Amino acid sequence: MTKELEASIDINVINPNPEIIDNSAIHSLSELIRGKIAKVMSVNSLGSHFKAYQSDHSENLHHDNNLTFLISPTPFQLPEEVEKNLERYGRAISAFYRVCDAIFRKLPEPHKWKKILNNNRPEWVLKKARDEEDQISHLFLRPDFILTEGGVVTAEIETSPFGLALALFLNKAYSGEEGKFIDIFFSEVMKNETTQNLCLMLTEHTKKYRGQFEYLAKLLLEKGIDVFISMPDEVEVKDQECFHNGKKIDTIYRGFYLHESTKDENLAKILQSNSQVFPGYKSHLEEKAMMAMFFDPELNSTFQTELNEHHDLLKTIFPSTYVLEGNPPSEMGISKWEEIANIPRGKRLFILKSSGFSDKSSWSKGIQFLNKLSQDKCREVIRNALAGDDVFIIQEFKKGKNFEQEYYD
Repeated sequence: MTKELEASIDINVINPNPEIIDNSAIHSLSELIRGKIAKVMSVNSLGSHFKAYQSDHSENLHHDNNLTFLISPTPFQLPEEVEKNLERYGRAISAFYRVCDAIFRKLPEPHKWKKILNNNRPEWVLKKARDEEDQISHLFLRPDFILTEGGVVTAEIETSPFGLALALFLNKAYSGEEGKFIDIFFSEVMKNETTQNLCLMLTEHTKKYRGQFEYLAKLLLEKGIDVFISMPDEVEVKDQECFHNGKKIDTIYRGFYLHESTKDENLAKILQSNSQVFPGYKSHLEEKAMMAMFFDPELNSTFQTELNEHHDLLKTIFPSTYVLEGNPPSEMGISKWEEIANIPRGKRLFILKSSGFSDKSSWSKGIQFLNKLSQDKCREVIRNALAGDDVFIIQEFKKGKNFEQEYYD
């Protein structure tokens, strides 16, 4: 990025009278531009040792850009109503996760939600989850908010730590503060114990986030934590204990999805060892289908009772979500799921998403916007989803609103 400002200013735009030059206006504009560029350069400089992620779409970025995205001189300004209610959304979504987990754990084994949220799991994953305490060890909930003309919508909720370090970095870059998360992390994951070590583990599937984990490791090292980053093939499992370069691992913070263990034998051994693993083994908390529990008539009264004041708020931000099984809900006005294809495209505002214990259910894989498909193609993808072993959900599509955001080119 060019560090010096070279700009020609059309004086006639600032002052239409070419005989009278308003130097103060030119100076004011110049200072404003220089100030914005200085902020961008400051953020870029802070990112000199921080690669947010390996991007396949960086061809338009300047080669001196230390981050892998365009940089704005100011953070995005949330709409006033969203900013005012953001903390309420967070409390409500956290409560929703706790209630869903409690409901799931109390349901009898043959129940449909046990079948849906345990689908395709190895028995050892289910046993590990049953043996865990009631407390949820997912320290990170990131709702995917969509800002629409009618307000905010939560399309899904991410529980894995991808993007966590980026959020911490941007907080520091723009406000000068990192917040309290590192202290919370130290307390919850390490129990404030500096004598134990921490392994931040990535996989082939998630290694593009290594730069973010390096940044997180740096913040933890500053707290005096013995922390390092490892891939599964760098870990040896002996007598149910994990070792990295000959050193016993005390705690593993997993930067990967539990379903990856079904295709990585060494990762499965690591997860079945005696090492402490955060987040834990409650794989149902990583399911998109969990949001559909909120719209199940059978559970409605339970959610109303357990969520209290959070229930009505969640109704305003959760788009209608249903598991693709059995018969469609009556409010959809169809008798079979395939009949969605008969709805005109302009009104066929639904998304088909893969939800289950599968690599198709992360990072926009396994997603079909049904309003973009022909009638025949729509019918085909729904039939294929119904015929397969994976869990799929149908979710109401909410169109995002366009916002302007300044950035440095």
